[in-house]
Amino acid sequence: MLVDRIQAFALTQGEKMALRFQGETLTFSTLVCEVDRIAGLLVGQGVSNTSTVGILCENNSAILLFYYAMAKIGGTFVPINSILSVSEVAYIVRHAELDMLFTEGKLTETAAVAVKGSECGLLDVREFIAQKLDVIPEFPVVDPESTFMIVYTSGSTGLPKAVMYDQRSEVAGNDSLIELWGISPS
Repeated sequence: MLVDRIQAFALTQGEKMALRFQGETLTFSTLVCEVDRIAGLLVGQGVSNTSTVGILCENNSAILLFYYAMAKIGGTFVPINSILSVSEVAYIVRHAELDMLFTEGKLTETAAVAVKGSECGLLDVREFIAQKLDVIPEFPVVDPESTFMIVYTSGSTGLPKAVMYDQRSEVAGNDSLIELWGISPS
């Protein structure tokens, strides 16, 4: 569902820019290949359509890669705001029942404390995405109504509140923004 759009753009406009962030540029073809590779690495770590995977890092391209990789696998993606406190991150780890949390740099200590006592695995996002993958596995057919993403509020009036999205809703929301802003591959 979500991945279908970037795959379609890769077929027709593969060498056009899909992502530019902090000096890094990915074409649609490269983005699709990277999403497939990250999804394959995640499957190799045991991630499936029943897994919930979080990412706690500063804004970077890895967040987008994991977003699409989890969409491809059909699992649940949980982006965690990097400004949250250790106790708020720990709450999200437990509330979302994360199987795995990816982090990096200065947020590693926060993540390590947050997952302590849970069954959540902790991995460095940069080390993970630097791995090679020899064979891209077959991916399951994704249920468009299964939970794709859980987004947590900042919790300014208490504990962070969760909002759950399925792939169909996320696609509809993305389509609305694309139309509103007049976005097209450039």
